[in-house]
This record gives sequence, structure tokens and C-alpha cells, in this order.
Amino acid sequence: MLRAPDVMNYPSRCNRSHNAAEAHSTRRGFVCGRVARVSSHTIVVCDESGLAELTLAFDAESASPGDIVEVAFESGAARAVRVLAKALAPPEANADFRRFDSDLRAALRLRARLTAEIRSFFAEEDFLEVETPSLVASPGIEPHLRAFATEYCTDSGGGGRRLFLPTSPEYHMKRMMAAGFERIFQICRSYRNGESFGLHNPEFTMLEWYRAYADADAIMADLERLGERLAQTAGAGRPASSIVRFRGKEIDFAPPWRRITVREVFRDFADIELPAEDEPQAFREAARGAGVSSISDGDSWADVFYKVFLSAIEPSLGANKPVFLTEYPASMAALAKRKESDPSVAERFELFIGGIEIANGFTELNDPDEQRRRFIDEQQQRREMGEAEHPIDERLLDALMIGMPPAGGVAAGVDRLVMVLAGKETIADVMAFPFSHDFP
Repeated sequence: MLRAPDVMNYPSRCNRSHNAAEAHSTRRGFVCGRVARVSSHTIVVCDESGLAELTLAFDAESASPGDIVEVAFESGAARAVRVLAKALAPPEANADFRRFDSDLRAALRLRARLTAEIRSFFAEEDFLEVETPSLVASPGIEPHLRAFATEYCTDSGGGGRRLFLPTSPEYHMKRMMAAGFERIFQICRSYRNGESFGLHNPEFTMLEWYRAYADADAIMADLERLGERLAQTAGAGRPASSIVRFRGKEIDFAPPWRRITVREVFRDFADIELPAEDEPQAFREAARGAGVSSISDGDSWADVFYKVFLSAIEPSLGANKPVFLTEYPASMAALAKRKESDPSVAERFELFIGGIEIANGFTELNDPDEQRRRFIDEQQQRREMGEAEHPIDERLLDALMIGMPPAGGVAAGVDRLVMVLAGKETIADVMAFPFSHDFP
């Protein structure tokens, strides 16, 4: 006859009347947690609230450091100890146990408070929180975005349909705008392949919202009010402080925030008068003259733009106060309208705080013909760059055909925003499980 293996009897239920921090101020009750230390005289139990050190009038042989236990206590003394789960391996040997130290736990609690405050802000502004799909037919066509592809199996014979994880919820949210929703927001996971370092994670949290019958200026005003409120939440304990300390500097979130055009920022920060987009040689020479050493003879106008911007401009933006960078060149309009008074620039802005891009917003393009032209042009750029082609979202174009109201919208990176407000160095410092190249 086969002998049944020994089975450890883990209780299905436990008694817990107080947390560890309450045990010392409570006459009698039950506390549950992990054993930090145990001796013949004392047992120390820890949970999220802290430590409870209780005297022992008996030998708790069954409990060892690391075990999860229930302790019945009275007047600071343990009356009984029951093991709820044995630590069959040292907790310190576990990567997750080591990762979730007190700093990360505090950052995740702050993140939860900030997320709740975001939802509270939009509820007060009469926005509807919405959810859009994580499996989409078109993930976005922007040339520099790489999407994750997957397959939906349509039958048992192995047939399927190619789908993607969204790089942004923008297309579906605009379809909702065309269907009659006027104020919507969403906090969701978005996905971009190949992005994993410092300020990037292949899956990240996006905050996106849209206002009908509004423009980019209205969205910037939203960001000012929301940002000040979140700064005050992050600085809880200080009276209504809107100042956040990040990377050794104090950043004041109190409105108004600075607004500066792309042309002005190239002049003020890089000492370059931005050439016309059909003058790449002039731009290359100006950039070299400004000391940007990475410029190559074959660089396009856009290549030079980003090399100058990333090296000489971006690190200084928003050093002491958040700043909106406005009036991007029309070729960088993405899904924004061109400015009526100057079609050479777009009604697009980006928000920078502490040298980090936090948000990208538009006066939204609602012309279906122009949108299709841009999609086709971006597909061509993807082909020339050797990137995978993504299908055009015909459902979005159908929605624009019935008419989408004038609107302003923005996408903000929640991980980056929390990182700044928490005073951390990377987004991994405010994420429970950041992407790792060596994960199993």
C-alpha cells in the first residue's frame, strides 16, 4: 500500500482583531503576521502596520522566524501562538520579498493615493470614466511606435485574426466622442514594444482624457489644476504645499505654468533659429555650430531636431516649474489640428517637469480626410524605416465621418508623474513589477 505523503496542516481560517501597531495599546485580542524574531522570552510579529513585540510565558517551539502566525495576546503577553503558514525557505532569499522594502511600499501607497485623487478630480469635473479594449485591430501608426502583436483564435482548426495591444486608448476614446460622450477619461495599461529603460516600460499606465467643445488651452488648464492638487496630495503633512522636491530641486506646481513655443525654446536653450523644414543642411550646420556633436551628414531635418532637443533642451525643461512646450512643427502634428493663424505649426503641446516629458496633448484633429492622409503618410514612413505596417483604423475614420465635435485631449504617463511626485529616480521605483529582461 502506498503511504500518503506528510501534509502540513495549514489552517483555513484565523482570528485577527488588531494589526501589529495596535497590539501595544489594546488589552486583549489577536494579531497575525510574519515572525521577525522569536526567543524563549519574546515573539516579534510584523505586518504592514509595523511590529508587535509580545512577551512569552511558554516555549513557542512551533513558530520560527519567517513563519506566518496568529498570536492571541493579553496585556502585552502572548497567550497562544498558532502557525498559519510555514516559511519553508528563508523570506530574504525571495526576490519579491527583498524588492518590496519600506521605500517601495511607501511609494506604492502614494501611487494609490494619487490615483484615487485623479479619479476624484475628474468626478468633480463631471467626466465619465471609461474602459476601452486591450485587444485592438490597429494599435497606432506613428512611425516610431512598435506594438505587441497577438492572435485571436477564431476556430478549433487554428484559424485566427491578428490583433495588437494598444499603444494608447486614443482611437476608441475618439470613437466614443463621435458617438456623443463629451467628457471622458481613462486610466489604463498601454503597451509599446522595445521600450525598457529608466523612463520606459513595455507596459505602462496611461491617463488620457478628452473635452468636447474645447481645445489644447483648456486641457493645459486641466493639467495645471490637476497637477497642483496631486502635488498637495504628495506633500500631505505640509499645509497646502504645492512644492515637490525632485532630483535635488524644488518644483512649484502652483499655476500658472510656463508656456513656450518650440521655436522659442530652440532659440533660448540651444541658441538656434529653427530653419524651415525643407532646409536640413542649414539645420545640420546650425546644430553643429551650437555644439551638438552627434549630427551626421545624412541626418534628416527631424533627426537633427530630436538630437538637439534631447541633448540641449529637454534636460532643462521644467526645472523649477512645469512647462508646456507648444506650437510643434506641422510635420510633428500627429493627431492635432494645424494652427489656423499659422498652418506651419500644430496645436500640439507637451508637458515637461524636471526635464521629463509627462504629457502630450492636442487640439484634436476631426477632419476625416486629413486624418486618412496622415495615416497613409505614416504608413509610408514606417515602410521606409523598415518597421512593421499597422492597419489603418477604419472604425475611427468612420466615426470622424459622422462628425466628432471640436475637442481637446491629452495622454499623460502616470508612472512618470508618480515618479516625480514621489521624488524617485526611475519609474521602476514606483511600480510593483517593472519589466525585467531576466524574468522567468
